[in-house]
Amino acid sequence: MLQVKFTRGIAGMEDAIDFVIAWVDGQDDRWRKQRAAFQPEISNGDDSEERYRDWGLLRYWFRGAERFAPWVRKIHFVTWGHIPLWLNVNHPKLHIVKHEDYIPKEFLPAFNSHVIEMYLHRIKGLSERFVYFNDDMFMIRPLCQTDFFKDGKPCDMLAFQPVVANSSNPTIKIRVNQYLFREWQKLFGNFYPQNIL
Repeated sequence: MLQVKFTRGIAGMEDAIDFVIAWVDGQDDRWRKQRAAFQPEISNGDDSEERYRDWGLLRYWFRGAERFAPWVRKIHFVTWGHIPLWLNVNHPKLHIVKHEDYIPKEFLPAFNSHVIEMYLHRIKGLSERFVYFNDDMFMIRPLCQTDFFKDGKPCDMLAFQPVVANSSNPTIKIRVNQYLFREWQKLFGNFYPQNIL
């Protein structure tokens, strides 16, 4: 599922499109130790080992971006701090982003994807227009900018409910949805994308 998200404008980057990809190496012993220290004994969520397993497919994501979207301005690689040995960290289009670089300190360490995604707009140097990928979404054919944005507006987007403190409480759902709607109107007025997933 492709997710397109927005931030307020950054001077000089009105037409640039960036990619953001989040990745975790669930086999990293330092990460596993820190996660275990903060993990509750009983979990109500999807916290299985498979969720954090590295299937060795990340290089194909980067190959797809290079081959099928060479127009992308920057790739912001969001990680806890681990970096694949094969990754060219000196590539001019690559920006390594650690959680501590953009997530407020009071929410660190972060092992929850909602926290990691909620603050993506704080990544330094991120274009106003960016496409957020998970590491299990792959580009397999040529793409152009208009696949994602037309006339500065998104073609597709996924609006998700980032705050799920108590999903059975309808008041929380209403407040979050009202907040998201107000923020959408501030940014885009009454414009709605062609498709809302």
